[in-house]
Amino acid sequence: ADKPGLQVYRLTLAGPGKELTEANNSMTFHLDVREEKIRVLMAEGNFGWEYKFAKNALETDPAVTFHGILRIPPDEWFYQGPDKRDDGKPVLRNPKNGFPDVIEELSYFDVVILGDLERKVFEEAKRFDLLDLYVRERGGGLGTMGGFSVYSAGHYDDTALARLIPFRLTGEKKTQLINRFQAKITPQGLAHPILQLESDPAKNEEAWAGLPWVEGGNAMTRVKPSAMELLDHPTLKTKYGPRPVAAVWECGRGRVYSTALDGTWHWS
Repeated sequence: ADKPGLQVYRLTLAGPGKELTEANNSMTFHLDVREEKIRVLMAEGNFGWEYKFAKNALETDPAVTFHGILRIPPDEWFYQGPDKRDDGKPVLRNPKNGFPDVIEELSYFDVVILGDLERKVFEEAKRFDLLDLYVRERGGGLGTMGGFSVYSAGHYDDTALARLIPFRLTGEKKTQLINRFQAKITPQGLAHPILQLESDPAKNEEAWAGLPWVEGGNAMTRVKPSAMELLDHPTLKTKYGPRPVAAVWECGRGRVYSTALDGTWHWS
């Protein structure tokens, strides 16, 4: 495409010779060409392998502008990414304060990915309420990852973030999956765009079966009624069925993807 905007294309292939019908030799599709990139903010509690590989994947994607904030012990923050917006204003007014604390600043990002961050980070400056406003009303995209300080392990059960994610946090005693395992893709996951490693369903299932193990994760009992379960634990079950380890759903005007897995950087 040589210009931005919604384009309409028609692709036609010549058949191998005489055919019963030529109706399936062409297809029409739309391509939405945008000049702006997807602005992603990733917030992580430590500089580990998960952050390193996610940052590398996002920075090498030509459609993404990556912004990262890392917490440095004891309680300082390090920012990575462009300092200025296109209008000349700072991306973050005070990067040393860490995660944004006003909706105007948070709404600059199209997607927010939360790593292994303690509950107290979001209790400060009412950031839980800020995330709720960002997703439900501003239509922001949210991703959450597994770790030792999140979900039930981090006592998130009664927070606004617990209401945003597709997992149902029940406060059960078992909060961690400590042994290595190979995530199992669900039938819904095979058809979902997020998990398309191959366009052919059979090859996609084969590709997921060939991925390395993960190091563990958070113990989830079930997903919420309107959520779509994408990945399960291969052997562990609850009274509701296999233990879910990844799910997605629509929440208000936004969309949320959550994974309970720890160590997905092995998939790189």
